[in-house]
Amino acid sequence: MIWRLHAKYPITRPAPGGGGGATLVPVPCDRWHGRTPITASQRQRFRATREQLKTQVISEFGLQPQDLKRRDVRATVERTATRRALESLGFLFVSRGPVRPPLNLEKCHFIS
Repeated sequence: MIWRLHAKYPITRPAPGGGGGATLVPVPCDRWHGRTPITASQRQRFRATREQLKTQVISEFGLQPQDLKRRDVRATVERTATRRALESLGFLFVSRGPVRPPLNLEKCHFIS
């Protein structure tokens, strides 16, 4: 297993020996390889759900067939439908708003 030293923002597991205040966290490829892949039936349900939701998103956004000729519009529809499908099937959980970077304490005096 590959580990990355993550000293600035502690996330998990204490460092060996407990010294230095640093922590070790698994790198993203370890998390990816440790996941449980979805089954063929789950994949088929996801595809069917996403197709239904694409139609719903198109009607919600009030899009016309000529609007779907634009790549950015198609991408927005795809992203929205994919996110909704993943959430509805329980593959994606959103528990709060976007993650924001920590405040830079040296520049906090500029915030009023």
